[in-house]
Amino acid sequence: MSKRRVNYKKKLSTSKLEMDLDLDIFEQPKMTISPKLFMTKREFLAQNIVPACPVVPPKLRRCYGRCALNTEPIHGQAKLLSFSSESGAKLSSWYRRDLKETYFDQVFYRKLKMGEGSFGSVYKAICRDDDDLYAIKHFNSNHARSSKYIEVENMEKIGFHPNLLNFFMAWEEGENVYIKMEYCQMSLAQYSKINHNIHENQLHEILHDVIQGLVYIHSQNYVHLDVKPDNILIDRGHYKLGILGYSTVLNRPTEANVCHRKEIQNIWHLKS
Repeated sequence: MSKRRVNYKKKLSTSKLEMDLDLDIFEQPKMTISPKLFMTKREFLAQNIVPACPVVPPKLRRCYGRCALNTEPIHGQAKLLSFSSESGAKLSSWYRRDLKETYFDQVFYRKLKMGEGSFGSVYKAICRDDDDLYAIKHFNSNHARSSKYIEVENMEKIGFHPNLLNFFMAWEEGENVYIKMEYCQMSLAQYSKINHNIHENQLHEILHDVIQGLVYIHSQNYVHLDVKPDNILIDRGHYKLGILGYSTVLNRPTEANVCHRKEIQNIWHLKS
């Protein structure tokens, strides 16, 4: 018999022995080691004391938005979402709870997706109530419920201003939240990709409108916290601030802050 074959048999028998030992280790009951002094490591190993293997918990699995949640809305469960008692918004008379279609499908038509992100999607659609075009922001069920509500509450409480994206209503259907907003043609970021040479007078108008919107937000005791070209929207020559999901309310303004805001208004009051 060749040496190679003998070595292979020895190796096989050794590995089998090691496997048996490992099985014995896991099968034996938990032992308590009595406090005893050993002079050397060899003496300790000679006692053949093997501590019980601790129970290892399974790895925690993170879903990162891909958990097995019900992403489909529950039909017939649409309800108005409002944080103000003075809100005059209500569900459309076109909506019928006995149908399987969602509120969005029943009340809006000619729907076209304009964009999507981690929060969900944004559509433009015509409302059957007045045949006007609106932007509908849809938060999917995987998005954090608190952040959906924060944006609705901010837009509702800040109110109307010509240089802010107008909010009309919001509704909830199952785990999904929808916001009905004013439709604007494009964002400043999209416009700058089309037109690389923006004239100084136009930049002046953009700055004026954005500052007017910010001054109003500050007067309502809020800060925007997310001013960028993607959140500056263009609507027939007017510029509006949108996406108030990162806005936060401040404490009651002090007299110094009010004076500072009036000073900014006087400096930037460039239109009659």
